[in-house]
Amino acid sequence: MLIVFLLVGCEEAQPENKDHLYCNNDPSANKLTEDADCDGVLTVDDCDDSKFTLYDMDCDGILSDNDCDDTNAETAFDMDCDGVVETEDCDDRDPTSTALNEDADCDTILTADDCDDQDPTTIYDMDCDGVLAENDCDDQDQSLGSSTNDADCDRIQADLDCDDEDSTLFLPSIIDTNCDGITDNKIISSNDTHTCAIAAGGVIQCWGAGTTDTGAWPHYGQSIPPNGLFVQVSSGYYHSCGIDTTGAVQCWGIDDNSSDDYGQVTDALSGTFTQVSTKGLSACGIDTLGSIQCWGCDEYDAINAPSGSFTQLSVGSSHGCALNISGEVQCWGHDMNGQVSNVPDDTFVHVSTGGHHSCGLNHNGEIRCWGVDDDGLVSDTPSGTFIQVSAGIWHSCGIDSSGSVHCWGSDLDGQVSDVPSGSFVQVSAGRWHSCGIKFDGSVQCWGYSNDGDIVPPSGFNALQ
Repeated sequence: MLIVFLLVGCEEAQPENKDHLYCNNDPSANKLTEDADCDGVLTVDDCDDSKFTLYDMDCDGILSDNDCDDTNAETAFDMDCDGVVETEDCDDRDPTSTALNEDADCDTILTADDCDDQDPTTIYDMDCDGVLAENDCDDQDQSLGSSTNDADCDRIQADLDCDDEDSTLFLPSIIDTNCDGITDNKIISSNDTHTCAIAAGGVIQCWGAGTTDTGAWPHYGQSIPPNGLFVQVSSGYYHSCGIDTTGAVQCWGIDDNSSDDYGQVTDALSGTFTQVSTKGLSACGIDTLGSIQCWGCDEYDAINAPSGSFTQLSVGSSHGCALNISGEVQCWGHDMNGQVSNVPDDTFVHVSTGGHHSCGLNHNGEIRCWGVDDDGLVSDTPSGTFIQVSAGIWHSCGIDSSGSVHCWGSDLDGQVSDVPSGSFVQVSAGRWHSCGIKFDGSVQCWGYSNDGDIVPPSGFNALQ
């Protein structure tokens, strides 16, 4: 009887108007204060009061469980509750996102990775250097600053690259770091027992054998460069040569091999040159007219270079190769292994000669090698796209388009297997060791260690 009484009492407590359910138990309430959907929110605050759903207090059509700004009728909804309203937040329907990963400009790049997130008209700038990704090949590297953008994608930063606006020029044969019109394809050069490189400011520093001149093997002063500022350097067996800022060639070290005087130092030609190269007992240079001039040991006609106009050259142990203005490689000198006669039928942008083989980069950035194939010097040439190649005596190295160094050939002293990681802009393969310049200008060497030839001077920074 008690239960029946309560039910009746409850029924008697309902208002006579059955069209409206007054969940607030207020018989005197009118429509503005009713709670038709019995969710505890009065109609005046509940735009969805006719539905048994969570309330929509700001009447924007988004229920409170999806609308973090539901109490503010003047703002757009914020479905992911990250503090950024939907009109400014392209990931607003992702409830797992936060304010740090919003995408205000709706380019699919979240704000944390997008320094231009307020500008919907631009492509993103991930490394925040002010250069948009479409013009910035290092845009993924947030450690690089505004002066390090690389518009032509040749891995040479704009502050080192006078042709940075030309995306068709991307190889070392045309890098001009000091913007004087003279290419800087030899800032570092390794050979038999020593290495020379141009330090920041233009001074040459060398290390390894020959830092003293004892007159006995292997110390012949090949690592004692002259004073002055230089734009290019090349290391020979027991001598070295460089081009100073006036365009003059200067050589140092020993003039002979045992009792033979070849004059590779004292017979260096006068005049103005744009390039010089030496590796064995002879040397050659390209003068301002594009002609090749050579001096030193004439064994195997090593100094009888072809006539014509050339843009780049490289001299090996007893042969040389040069790139003419049509992109063709012409070689001369010792041809026992086809290093002269077996030049591939291709057009090239860079050539490098070694002991008895040579390598070149064609216009697609592919490495092509010819000559002796000992230890895979020719057959193990890596595939892919490269920005530089250097042919050593018994091994060779190249830098791929990502800046990584690859070496192949003889590995007796780790000159192939001990290649360091990191990004490089230039590499030089010697006889048993190699050295490379990294993006920050530091130098790293590997391979056979004798007389400190893989230990560059402390704090050395290459020309930049």
